[in-house]
Amino acid sequence: MGDFVEKGNHTVYFATGDYSISADDRQALTDLAKQAAAYQKDYVIQVAAFADSVGAAADNQVLSKERAQAVVAYLLQECNIPVGRIVTPGAMGETNPVDSNETASGRSENRRAEVKLLGTRASWVAAETNSPSLSHLNGGADCAPLFHSTGKLQRGVTEKVCQGKSKVARYARRFGFI
Repeated sequence: MGDFVEKGNHTVYFATGDYSISADDRQALTDLAKQAAAYQKDYVIQVAAFADSVGAAADNQVLSKERAQAVVAYLLQECNIPVGRIVTPGAMGETNPVDSNETASGRSENRRAEVKLLGTRASWVAAETNSPSLSHLNGGADCAPLFHSTGKLQRGVTEKVCQGKSKVARYARRFGFI
């Protein structure tokens, strides 16, 4: 996913042969969507659904597609996530089991949809600070060179500018700007 990094995730589990989403999972997806809103337009939500190995592989492929579609439909219709913000590798069928399909507990772990919130590094900084930029963290006049006239953090600024004492310098160091 290029410059995107994982900011949150939730795994939706399903009953055998089913693609309905439980109330607990719907709440977790709603919470993930609220978290996504903090990133404004610098995020995507990735949905990949899987099946256990019970039944025919072709049927499990269809079932995993229905699971992915159910999660995507919930995100679109109930959480108001724009369609352009959802990416779906989609129906993964029986591939990538997280546990053995030889046991009931393993199969229950494999009947899932993995939902990941992916954001850009810049959006993470803004969301972490609850601001479109880091300018409100400015440690004083000594840190003014950290910002362009737009208030956005400049890349390539040395930590020495703020002697590493301001919140700006700590965030910039934490997120790889300096």
